[in-house]
Amino acid sequence: MKRAGALIFVLLSSEYVYMQTAADIQAKYGKPVAAYSVSEHIWMTPEYASDGQVCSMRFYPKRISANTNYGGHDLPFTELRDVLNALVRVETRGVKKESFGATATGGGSAWTVYDYENVTFTFVSFFPTMSFDGVILKKGE
Repeated sequence: MKRAGALIFVLLSSEYVYMQTAADIQAKYGKPVAAYSVSEHIWMTPEYASDGQVCSMRFYPKRISANTNYGGHDLPFTELRDVLNALVRVETRGVKKESFGATATGGGSAWTVYDYENVTFTFVSFFPTMSFDGVILKKGE
């Protein structure tokens, strides 16, 4: 009986999914975000100014690609460095500003700003959170 119920649910679900179009999904969730694979383990999503120039780029670890599931949560430093150097060459960045490398913290996160004359890199880290369900373990548990 359980199998028959599961089969009916799957059939109804697949029929519902089949009836959705790209326009339906876009109307409900908005336009898709352009994400670029800039290296083996890193995705990049740009934001544009009103003149069409890139004004911001967000880099984040890949979770999946066409045929790979990635388990990492961090950006590999050497890979990120190479991507940043390719996208914003060192000689185009300008001089370092006074607050170069300053870190601020708050709200369970830290952000470090590398401010140049022509570009700013901001790295954000989140501190791990610990959930507490109200039950305190007794000694020895």
